[in-house]
Amino acid sequence: MDQTHNISLGGFSFVIENNAAKELSSYLAKVRQFLGESPDTDEILTDVEQRMAELLRVRMQNTEVVTSSDVAYLIQVMGQPEQYVDTETQEDIPSKKAKFSFSGRRLYRDGEDEKIAGVLSGVSHYFQIDVTLLRIIYLLLLVANGILFLPSASFWVLLYIIFWVVVPKANTTTEKLEMKGVEANLDTISSFKTQSPLKQQWCRSQTDKKIAGVLGGLAVYYGIGSTPLRIGYLLFCLLLVATRSVGMLFPILLYLVLWYLLKKEKGDEEKEEERDLVREKEVKPHKKSFFWSFFGILFKVIGYFIATIFFVCLFLILVTGLLSIFGVGVAGGITSVFLLDYLPFVFSPIEQVLFYVIWGMVFVLFFSVLVLFCYKIFSKGHYNTPKAWFLANVLLFVLPLLGGIAFASSVGRKFVSNNTVENKIVIDSDTDTLFLNEKKTASFSTMNIDSAGNGVSGEVHFIGIYPTQEAHPFLLISTSSQGKNTDDAQLHAQNIDFPLEIKDNQLWIPDGYFLQKGKPYRFQRVNIRLFVPKGKKVVSYSMISKRKGLGLPNGTFQVENDRIIKL
Repeated sequence: MDQTHNISLGGFSFVIENNAAKELSSYLAKVRQFLGESPDTDEILTDVEQRMAELLRVRMQNTEVVTSSDVAYLIQVMGQPEQYVDTETQEDIPSKKAKFSFSGRRLYRDGEDEKIAGVLSGVSHYFQIDVTLLRIIYLLLLVANGILFLPSASFWVLLYIIFWVVVPKANTTTEKLEMKGVEANLDTISSFKTQSPLKQQWCRSQTDKKIAGVLGGLAVYYGIGSTPLRIGYLLFCLLLVATRSVGMLFPILLYLVLWYLLKKEKGDEEKEEERDLVREKEVKPHKKSFFWSFFGILFKVIGYFIATIFFVCLFLILVTGLLSIFGVGVAGGITSVFLLDYLPFVFSPIEQVLFYVIWGMVFVLFFSVLVLFCYKIFSKGHYNTPKAWFLANVLLFVLPLLGGIAFASSVGRKFVSNNTVENKIVIDSDTDTLFLNEKKTASFSTMNIDSAGNGVSGEVHFIGIYPTQEAHPFLLISTSSQGKNTDDAQLHAQNIDFPLEIKDNQLWIPDGYFLQKGKPYRFQRVNIRLFVPKGKKVVSYSMISKRKGLGLPNGTFQVENDRIIKL
């Protein structure tokens, strides 16, 4: 019969045999000696005792007294302190360090990395998924369901609350280790208190940041350049802005969410302390799980896909523009901008050649930068740009820039002056009623090119009907234009062909004018005023059009008391 007495271990009371108590006391003394005199020694010992108490409670479900075999079991699980001293010379001793097995992992709420109760942080440890990615996915689910007004939005909120209530919080060191799938023994408990985890995380960069360092941190996490990443983000934003939909706010909201969710990058002093701890403990970094590797690859693929689509679209636009310059049709013979037809109306022959050269150099520059960008992204390691290639790109940028400035200056001087030419057309009709009719001439308000290569513009406006003291009614047609001086502007104003028709008391006023091929376009505009004497009536008919057309009034008008009234 062995003597027993009561002990307190890890906050729990146990009945233990004398010999077992001596063995347990000796083991704890060795552990204290192993830990040495440090500020964390007492806290680590408390965690070790709590772990031993948990093991005893599980083992002693059908017994009441702790025996020597039970203590031996504790020592076997926890490990002897000598096992963790100079591990390089004791390769035959099995390691008791962390094992990242899925079966040994338990679900807890992480109180050390929590935004709201630490639910998602605990789930990320359980499934070995980066917590930031998990939070983004959860928020996207909430936002998507909220925008679509789906009832499942409340489901995700309710599920979070249920996890908050049901899943316990990891308070003890043992629970925190179990949450991460690490076996709780003497070495892991002591290491948990003396070093921070080496798992690489997506943090907000403090050294490479423009706004909060979100993209800089992402670049560090994936080992890619931050500049292409920022360019891709801006291009993606511009593409969404072009859609003019609510979705254009998505990348901005996502950036703000990441700003809130991501931690700041540690400073140099904290990093140096971590390096010292790594040298002392020789702890290997935690490998990324299959789940996170899969999402990382998926994220890269999506990013490359978006960048590829954007550059392909931009490339096609430039190709289409270049082809249209030389009159090559696209999509069944329809060019995108018809530049070959428009250029002679605006530019001189020399300016047209300069325009072709500048556009061609811009196209070559874009293609060169696109190829270089692909080399930078898809080549293994760091790709060094050849000096000749770099200088060629610089020249392709500087020369079109200087040529464009000279070109813009030359063209701009042709639009500095204004002048107006007036033409009075007397209407010789004996009837007391005039009929105003709109003649369909132009389909667009702006300059357009017809099938014969002539210009057609809808810049014709009927200003109004006015009284006159003269005996016969008349039209006053004012044509304004721009030019390099007033004489040049007057000449351009006289170059237009305004197909007005007058047959007795019928006036057919066109809603546009023609500009023969070879005659410069200088924003010519035609304003028409009708003057009628006393006793004359005017019946006007206006055509219904989607565009802002000629502007003829509808109704019957007459001069009374030196003013026009509508009958």
